[in-house]
Amino acid sequence: MKKILIESTNEVSHNLLIDAFSNQGINFSQRILSDASFPSVSGTAYAEISISYKYLKEVEAVLEALSEEDYRLRITNDSSGKGKFSRIALIVYSIVVTLLLFKYWHINYLNTIDKNFVIKWNHSNVALSYTDKKNGKLVSRFIDENYDNNFERFEGYVNSIGPSTVSLDKDENGYYEETFFFDFYGKPTGMGIDKDADGSFDYYELITDENDTLKFEDKNHNGRMEWSNKKQVTTTAEAP
Repeated sequence: MKKILIESTNEVSHNLLIDAFSNQGINFSQRILSDASFPSVSGTAYAEISISYKYLKEVEAVLEALSEEDYRLRITNDSSGKGKFSRIALIVYSIVVTLLLFKYWHINYLNTIDKNFVIKWNHSNVALSYTDKKNGKLVSRFIDENYDNNFERFEGYVNSIGPSTVSLDKDENGYYEETFFFDFYGKPTGMGIDKDADGSFDYYELITDENDTLKFEDKNHNGRMEWSNKKQVTTTAEAP
């Protein structure tokens, strides 16, 4: 947005200008310039007045009535809003970059101190993988799909084959409610369900080579499973 800048060479001229603008109802802002105690010696204007460009005709009329030799007028584009936005954007960008650098520094630090695994985020920062340092094979992955610092999915691998284990935290309370097991060909071999988020399975299924399903249930929540095929315990859980 355009604005008018008027510099006054001395204090008397500046006060006359302020009175004229005030009498005509022209809105303005002013600032006393630094090192202007002796403007005639320093060559610096005494003060500067800033006015919206829409008052150009009124300003020209005021300056014409006064001694124009005491004032310097110029038109400029006000980029303060854009500059402020740019500064805010730069600050936000700096914070994001700093956080990312800290994140990768922390990962590198973990890799340095971890004895057995290389710990690495993927390019989209969704999956955190653990790879065996000795053989280079994938061991496990933790996945945070919505960037809320909670892993909704865990995948376990055997010699980079799999996943052989998949655990899901559907309500994102920090506990995996459902865990599914697979063979090396990706076929289901069993599942476990933790209904009360205590870290222990309350229900478990095991699929044999003959495709028989053995069902177990921890009825009294003591960590010991009882065979429950006779009751035909069912679940609504679905394999991922």
